[in-house]
Amino acid sequence: MNKNELNRLVAWRLKLLREADETARGVAQTCRHYGLSRNTFYKWKARYKSHDEAGLCDRELGRIPDSVTALAQLTRDSANDKAYEIAVAHAYRGETDEALEWLERAYRQKDFELSYIKSEFPALPIRSDSRYKAFLKKMNLPEWSAE
Repeated sequence: MNKNELNRLVAWRLKLLREADETARGVAQTCRHYGLSRNTFYKWKARYKSHDEAGLCDRELGRIPDSVTALAQLTRDSANDKAYEIAVAHAYRGETDEALEWLERAYRQKDFELSYIKSEFPALPIRSDSRYKAFLKKMNLPEWSAE
């Protein structure tokens, strides 16, 4: 992820955090509007509170060992009920093959968080992968577009 992409990702996450705080919508409606899970929203909020903007891009700023440890623990503890979250983590790490495998697993598990797929992958390279596009089609969703 280059610096411009990283800046866009952080700006997008920060926009969502601020919008939930500064508008009458609140967290639930903001998350629903953007198709973001509240779990993800609160993770971002906690990271932002403790590490400012750097908390919104941990792995991209070189905290790879922390990222590896956290992902390994999530996979070990929650593979049977958090497949979508594991897929998102792999996608943000740039691990497209693994992300797609976990998306398929989430689909088989009927993971309700798959409903957030269109909003949680907006700035990631996985969007251009033909397998990701096929996965969206399988879910009867249109390809992502900047709206």
